[in-house]
Amino acid sequence: MNKPIFIAGCTKSGTTLMRNLFDGHSSLFSIPFESHFFENSGYWISYFFRRRRPEKLEFDGIKQNLFQWIIKMNKTSDNITDNFIAGKINENLFKEYIFSHNVKNLKELSDLYTKSIFYSLFKQEYSDSLRFVEKSVENSEMALDWLRLYPEAKFVHILRNPYSNIVAIRKYMSQNKFPFLKKAIFAMYNSYYHLYKNLRLINHNQYKVVRYEDVISQPEETMRDVSHFLDIDYSEILTIPTILGEPWGGNSTSGVKFNGVSKMNLEKWKTEITNYEIFLVNEFFGHVLSDFGFSKNETKSSVYKISPKESLKIYLANRALPFFLPRFKN
Repeated sequence: MNKPIFIAGCTKSGTTLMRNLFDGHSSLFSIPFESHFFENSGYWISYFFRRRRPEKLEFDGIKQNLFQWIIKMNKTSDNITDNFIAGKINENLFKEYIFSHNVKNLKELSDLYTKSIFYSLFKQEYSDSLRFVEKSVENSEMALDWLRLYPEAKFVHILRNPYSNIVAIRKYMSQNKFPFLKKAIFAMYNSYYHLYKNLRLINHNQYKVVRYEDVISQPEETMRDVSHFLDIDYSEILTIPTILGEPWGGNSTSGVKFNGVSKMNLEKWKTEITNYEIFLVNEFFGHVLSDFGFSKNETKSSVYKISPKESLKIYLANRALPFFLPRFKN
């Protein structure tokens, strides 16, 4: 358990897909939901979709938070988020396991959390031969904290074309109307900021950036490269997404289910993105485009044109948004 794999990346960037590609590998245990260990441990989380104030908690209080999170995951099912395992967790087994073992530090509690999840899913003890895979959207922000607990950990950061990502987040936020884009921009800003910081501060042989588009368009080549980085044997199963060993059809905001990795909707964002979203990406994330090999798009009409399904109130809030966001000097 000293060499876990943490998946990082923005909301709707492909992190769930990557985790579920690891699910079938014989040497890995992919936790089949976002565990939010640090959030439930009372850490200050700034990632916009998971914001939490800091809270001082004893181990028993953290265990109770973790148990309540398990109950929520076991009761919730949502095909466009990361909730696919409703009813599959034995809550009593989880509670029995986590509260019957004492821990002396946060590392031991993290190990116990993983073992309790495994026990509650499979009714057997966690095998020491397994490396666990954990994915939570705040992992970009918490990477250095994970390294403090697991100095030999490795990170796979999924990066999606920001134009495609903003469209996916917008559709995730609302399918029926054009939403206020503050959450999307703040989430992307946070994720990219910590990506750059992690690349500076974490050894390159422990932190790898993988483009979502490469996973989709070249799954075998990309996953061979990832398996080499992680020091695991390559297997064809790494190109087949599953969850708890069962085929996984995806959590795309398009609602289309797949039998495997599919590039059917890879460039669909080009017909769905608005001029204003292009403007926001260019204004705030142009450096991400150039630094990671994504082509820059230009707006084709006025950014002040109202977007489809955008109410007047939301229109005014969205157009005022740049004035309330951190600006760059250059």
